[in-house]
Amino acid sequence: MKKILLIFTLCLPVLLFQSCNKEKQEIHVYPVTDIDGNGYDTVVIGPQVWLAQNLKTISYANGELIGTTSPSDKDISGESSPKYQWAPYGNEKSASESGRLYTWYVVTDNRGICPAGWHVPSYPEWNALAEYLINNNYGFEGSGIDIAKAMASVSGWSSSIVPGLPGNDPESNNSSGLSAVPQGYRGKSSFIGAGQTASFWSVTAFGATDAYTPEIWSHNPNFIGNVLNEKYCGASVRCLKD
Repeated sequence: MKKILLIFTLCLPVLLFQSCNKEKQEIHVYPVTDIDGNGYDTVVIGPQVWLAQNLKTISYANGELIGTTSPSDKDISGESSPKYQWAPYGNEKSASESGRLYTWYVVTDNRGICPAGWHVPSYPEWNALAEYLINNNYGFEGSGIDIAKAMASVSGWSSSIVPGLPGNDPESNNSSGLSAVPQGYRGKSSFIGAGQTASFWSVTAFGATDAYTPEIWSHNPNFIGNVLNEKYCGASVRCLKD
């Protein structure tokens, strides 16, 4: 079950200020590849450098395969530390374009899953990204804490008539260059939230069963950094340069 901690300051009410839109960050095409040979572009956002696409690998950094389930929606909630990856909704074409979903146990395995010189970010590192965007006027219409559109990809979001949401005028999304794709996440036995949610693992646990999965939602103009999911769930991985 998804949980939200209400103490995180980025979940404040929306504040809109009139200003000009932030120019889009430049995507840098670098030869960053994972162990399986998948290539990734990068984007510099303030002091951080991020992969501009979700991780696609089916292997750990040492070449060993990451397991999966058959069928793809098999209930794994009874397993103590399941280490799996999936194509979202079992769709391999989607995985090749938008990345795979992984359990937290894969993300934190000491074999690693990011390309050499990169790592899965912590909760504070995700927060640092959000704070940079807020402090540097990436909010909707030029300022404020409503940075979801600045982080969201320009396609894939459920359509909305509400200004400031990722599904409204999506062509104006992604001024940060992060290109967060709404491929949803995997619960204990089903895939959920395509078009509605971009859910990313952090390596930061919250107790024995949960970990932080910062998210962008189609129905919220803000970045929601304080979401918790069970560690057996599947979420996207976005790597950060060491």
